[in-house]
Amino acid sequence: MKTDKFISSHPLAAAFIFAAICFFPIMAMRDFSPSNELRYLNITDELIQNGHVFALTNQGAPYADKPPLFFWLMALGKLFTGSYSSIWLMMLSFIPMLVCIWLMDDWLKMKRPAERSASAMIMLTLGLFMGSGIFLRMDMLMTMFIVLALYSFWKLYKGIGNQKAQRILLPIWIFFALFTKGPVGFLVPPLTIVCFLLVKGQGRQIGKYLGWRTWGILALLFGLWVLGAWIDGGKAYINNLFSHQTVGRAVNAFHHKEPFWYYLPALAYSLAPWTLLLLGGLIASFCKCTKQPIFRRETENRRLYQADPQGERSDLEIFFLTEICLTVVMLSAFSSKLSIYLLPVLPFIAGLFPLVLERIGWRKWMGLAMSLTSGLVLAIALGAWTMRLFFRSWGPVDEIFTHYNFLADRVIWGGIAILGIGALIAFVWSLEGKRLDKTIFMLATSILMGIYIMGMDMPHINTFIGYGNLCREVPEGTEVATVRVSRPENMDYYLGRDVSDYGKDFDAFYKAEIEGRTVADGPLTVIIGTSHLSKMPSAADFIRTHSHQVVGEYVIINLKPAEGAGGSEGTSSSHASDASVGASNDNSK
Repeated sequence: MKTDKFISSHPLAAAFIFAAICFFPIMAMRDFSPSNELRYLNITDELIQNGHVFALTNQGAPYADKPPLFFWLMALGKLFTGSYSSIWLMMLSFIPMLVCIWLMDDWLKMKRPAERSASAMIMLTLGLFMGSGIFLRMDMLMTMFIVLALYSFWKLYKGIGNQKAQRILLPIWIFFALFTKGPVGFLVPPLTIVCFLLVKGQGRQIGKYLGWRTWGILALLFGLWVLGAWIDGGKAYINNLFSHQTVGRAVNAFHHKEPFWYYLPALAYSLAPWTLLLLGGLIASFCKCTKQPIFRRETENRRLYQADPQGERSDLEIFFLTEICLTVVMLSAFSSKLSIYLLPVLPFIAGLFPLVLERIGWRKWMGLAMSLTSGLVLAIALGAWTMRLFFRSWGPVDEIFTHYNFLADRVIWGGIAILGIGALIAFVWSLEGKRLDKTIFMLATSILMGIYIMGMDMPHINTFIGYGNLCREVPEGTEVATVRVSRPENMDYYLGRDVSDYGKDFDAFYKAEIEGRTVADGPLTVIIGTSHLSKMPSAADFIRTHSHQVVGEYVIINLKPAEGAGGSEGTSSSHASDASVGASNDNSK
C-alpha cells in the first residue's frame, strides 16, 4: 500500500502528521489558561498599543519577567490575522516541539524506520514535553534554541557540514535561547560544552568553540537588547530585568521556592508514561553497564538489539549524559524551581535511551519496564471504567462526576476505551516478547488517539481550564467583583472591562461592594472561587442564601441594590440575611 510505503520511507513525517491530527481538536478549541496564556495576551496587546517592543508592560505596570521574543511572535500573528488565532498561538509551541524531535532524529541517525518512528512517538507522548507543545509555553521555544545550539556545537566538534556557518549560528542560537526565556537558555549550552570538553580531557579546546567570535556576537546581540530596553523603559526597567528578575530568582526566589532535591522526584512524573524505560536508560548510561547478559532463549528483541562488542560509551552518549546531569544540578542550585524548567533535559533523556540500547543491547529490565508501563496505563483505564459502571452512585465518585460534569460525555469514555485497548495490546505484546519498537508504537498511538477523541469535548472541558465559559455567563453592563479568583485581571480579555478583585478577603469585598453600595452604583456580578470555601464560612453563607450559577470552580451571583437603599449596617456574620441586596432567581442551580 502507498500509505505503508510512505510510513516506511518517511517515518518521522508520518509521526508528525498523525500527531498534528490528534492534537488539532485541543489546539483549535482549547481555552487560554488564566495563569500564563491570558497574561501573555494582555502583554502582547499592550505591546502593540504602546509600541514599546523591548520594555513590556502588563496592566500598565512594567513587566520584566520575560524577554520579548515570544511576545513579538504572538504580536506578529495578531497583526497578520487581526485577532489571536488559537492555531497560530499553539504553533509557537508545537512547531518548536517538532523541530526538537527532528533534530534528535537527525542526531541519532537510527537506521531502521520502526526505531525512528518509535523514538519520535515517545517524545510526542512524553507527558511534560507533550503538554508544553500543545499549550502556549515559551519554554518549548527556548528548548528548541538550546537543542539547536548544542547541535551546532556537535557539528563543529565532529567537523560536519559548513563549519563557518555553524560558528556563527552557535552564538545566535544561544542568544535566542536567552532572548526567549532568560538565563537558563544562556547558561545551558556553554556550560554543557565546557563540561563535555573537560570530561573528554580536551579543556584546551574550549576557546576553539567558545572563543572571541562566539562571545563577540553574543555581546553585540546582548548590547542591542539592552539599548532597546533602555530606550523603551529606562534605567529602572533594565535594573528590574537583569537584577531583580535574574539574580533574585536564582539566589532568593520570590516565587516557586523549593528545596535542592525538588527535581529528583519531578523527573519521575515529567517523563510519564515512559518513566521506567527512560530512567532505566539514564541509570544504565550513568553506570555504564558493560557486562553482557545471559539469556535462556533467543527472542526477537535479543536478535534485533545486539550489544556493541566494544561496550564503551560513544562521544554522543557522553555528551547527552553531560547535558542532562549538568542541567539538573544547575537548576537544583537555583532557588526558584518548577517542573517545567526540566524541559531542556527531556529531549536528551529520550535520545539517550536509543544510544544505550545500541551499546548494551536488549536487557530484561526493558521488557519489564514496558510491561509495567502498559499495565499501569491499562489499570488506569480499567479503573476509570469500573468507577463509571459499578461505583457511579458511591458518594466520593458521585461527587467527582457531579463536579466535573464533562465526565458524563461519551467522547471522554470513548477516548479512555481506546487508550485501554491500546495499552492491553501493548501489555500482551511486551509479555510475549514482541519487538520493543512495535510495543512502544502501539502504546503511543493509543495515547494519541485517546487524546484526539477526548479533545472533541474541549468546549466542555474548557470550563475547568480558562475563563471563557465563565465570562460568557456574566451579563453585559454589570460591574464585576471577584473573591478567591486567580489572576482575575486577565478576565478583561473576555469581558472588555476591568474587574474589582478582593483576593481572599471576603469581608473587604462585603464592606466595599455590599454595605457601601447604592442604587446609583448599578447592578453587580460577583464571582467567587469555590476551592477551600470551607475556610471562609461567611462567603459560603453568602453563596448559600443567594441565587447563584455554578460554572466549574466558581459561582456567579448577580445582585441589584434595593430601591432607595443606601447600604446595610450588618456585619460579616449576617451577610446572608442582608436586606439591602436583592438576587435574581433565574440562574439558580
